[in-house]
Amino acid sequence: MGTTSLQMHAFLAVAMAKHREGRLAEAEQMYRQALRWQPDQPDAYHLLGLLAAQVNRPDDALPLFERAIALNPAVPEYHANYGNALTIAARIDDAEAAFAKAISLRLDFPEALMNLATVRRNRGDLDEAEVIPLARAAA
Repeated sequence: MGTTSLQMHAFLAVAMAKHREGRLAEAEQMYRQALRWQPDQPDAYHLLGLLAAQVNRPDDALPLFERAIALNPAVPEYHANYGNALTIAARIDDAEAAFAKAISLRLDFPEALMNLATVRRNRGDLDEAEVIPLARAAA
């Protein structure tokens, strides 16, 4: 018998609580268990990617975020966190595209807006960095 959506949601909620508590090894084991039960569970890939990025393993995080996005491209948080990992990996152009995609999926996404502006500012593109908040304020 397979794991139901409700059971998976509850299991991932416990794993996320462990993650927030700093019990990273336990959280990672639980995320991986979720993927053994449901190999196409995008939230588990995303959460595992977050954990990998948190411990400065962007090379591990990137394919996990990519898999989550491939399974469910409509989740703006997947794209924004992918952008964060790309930033850590110094793939700035790709990070900019990921943040822009997150914003296109949810216009009211302050973290993605800030990260996109920061990427542009750090690149020295001050005019483009300022356009984002101004365009949003005009909306």
